[in-house]
Amino acid sequence: MDSSIEDLLKTSQLSTRAGKISAGLQAAMQAHEYAIAANEQFQAAMALIAQAEAYFRLGQYSETIRLAKEASVTISQLKEGTEAEITRHQQVIEAHTALLLGRCAGETNDLDASETYLRQVTVLSRMAGDNSLLVRSLHSLSAGVYMPRGQFGLSLAADEEALAIIQKESLLELIWAPLTTKSWVCYLSGQLERSAAYLRELQKVALSGSLAEGWEKCIAGCLALESGDMEGARIGFGASKSIGETIGSPELSFYARLGIARLNRWEGKPAAGEEWALDARKIAQNIGYRHLEGMAQLECGRCAWQKGSLDLVDTYLQRALEILAPLQAHLELAQASLLLAALKLAQGSAEAEETAFRALEMIHAHGFHFMLDQERSFAYPVVAAVLGHRRKTISGLAVQLLEMLEKTDPPPLRVATLGGLQVWQGSRQVERKVLTHRKAGELLALLLVSPKQRLSVEEAAECLWPDREAETAAALLHQATSALRRALEPELPARFPSRYLRVEDGMVHLLCRFTRDAGSWLDFAAFESACKERDWELALKLFHGQFLPDLSDREWVMMEQQRLSVLYQNALLEAAGERLKDGMAAEALEACRKLLTIEPWQEQAVLTGMKAAQSLGDLATARRLYLTLEKTLKQELGVEPHSDLQIFYRTL
Repeated sequence: MDSSIEDLLKTSQLSTRAGKISAGLQAAMQAHEYAIAANEQFQAAMALIAQAEAYFRLGQYSETIRLAKEASVTISQLKEGTEAEITRHQQVIEAHTALLLGRCAGETNDLDASETYLRQVTVLSRMAGDNSLLVRSLHSLSAGVYMPRGQFGLSLAADEEALAIIQKESLLELIWAPLTTKSWVCYLSGQLERSAAYLRELQKVALSGSLAEGWEKCIAGCLALESGDMEGARIGFGASKSIGETIGSPELSFYARLGIARLNRWEGKPAAGEEWALDARKIAQNIGYRHLEGMAQLECGRCAWQKGSLDLVDTYLQRALEILAPLQAHLELAQASLLLAALKLAQGSAEAEETAFRALEMIHAHGFHFMLDQERSFAYPVVAAVLGHRRKTISGLAVQLLEMLEKTDPPPLRVATLGGLQVWQGSRQVERKVLTHRKAGELLALLLVSPKQRLSVEEAAECLWPDREAETAAALLHQATSALRRALEPELPARFPSRYLRVEDGMVHLLCRFTRDAGSWLDFAAFESACKERDWELALKLFHGQFLPDLSDREWVMMEQQRLSVLYQNALLEAAGERLKDGMAAEALEACRKLLTIEPWQEQAVLTGMKAAQSLGDLATARRLYLTLEKTLKQELGVEPHSDLQIFYRTL
């Protein structure tokens, strides 16, 4: 076997995988030319496969198929070598051919054919002992068949097996692909924390400017959008688009444009979003990738809805359904069906209830219960519309979905209380006027500081309305719980249970878990955790001011303010000491000054501040710190500073 041809084939493979398609194609063509001249049929077939791989990356499926089949014909004529060698070489080429044909089938019009081909690859690659091919077949099943069908459990399992083989056989150059799909699947199914965890692993292995980095940036943009970080989403999608265009990946370019379309829609610019979605649709049509075309149609429908062009919404959605149905792209089919049902309801159509039932049946059948939350602005009205339907089949399904919704974790909350109350639900910030309405925000804060985030109805009413009669306070509390429920879940219909708030058996419960794995975040809890872990710098960054300063006249607020103030003062003192030890005298002095504005009698802060000033050569400041303390103590308490301070002062 000619080593120079082997080197060219390896160069082609590495270049193509890195996104340098032109270089990969050129190396493969040169390898084929050399192999034909040397009558090396196996290498000639591998060179054809390498060319086909490059054309596949460019979205040129017909040329990919032609070259793959030519490779199959070439290897069928192989005669040189032992019978075992010939058999293995034929198995390898047939596996490569089936892999390419399966991937092309998946990206054009036939997921069933794709699955058949790819399962054939797994058998052939195991027979040939080619673990690299086995990994690629498992990943292609995950990304090209199971994920488009919405079979997320199968998708994750296939890529998990691929990752295990990669680790065992040290095929680390292939690791980025399964990590990408696992992160993407978790994102699609609403498992945002898991998606972010896989993304962090992908970031470690993605080479700069590669296809892997392009996907990493695209997923990062999606997660930023979900968290409300519009600038982060803009950066992610922009970088992904740039990489896609540079390396010539139409699929990556499509997803980047679709992400930008969503970003524009979320920023209230649906017309611009529609233009980006139409641009993405053009890419999908040019390469014949029907699934992507259906996704673009669906996004166009969302943008048209936001524009108020309901007739156009119907046109886009119907076309999306026509494209997606033959592909069995169940996730997007369910999304399009749900939007169509919501549209029929909005239009008062006679078909609304039947359309709603079909959409909800599809969601339930495929286990897409997370969609009820992801698409809540559309899903909640659809479920509510059929909840009391006369047909038990329909109303029973609505009840089942409602029960599933209760078990689905709600969007994470981010709550800031230090310096003033601010609340975000997912990417949406709750307006201040909504939080002040009927003391909704005050009730939330009260529950946040209560043991296990719950209080009896009587205790809550007493804390919020201490000057009112018990009966009046209880009625006001009922209004406050309703206001808080609407503030946190504005789309929630009347008979739907809140996933954040529950009032039962005389108790008011806040159901949100503010833990790292739950995704929700509470500033004073994070501050306390940093103090407990002695991460004083983080603690100081988290403390943005007094706890609920607008409610300082409330007794329960004053108690919490005092508790947190003590922690903050200790954090300042500890940080000052650590900074001084680390040679950061100016920063140490700054922390001491902040502490002394809160507690001017803090002798340890004065001593640390004096030492920091001395280290800076600023003896005047050191003396001034002491003399100010001495005067304060004498006037207000009639005592002198501690002897250690006096001794240190005399040394200055």
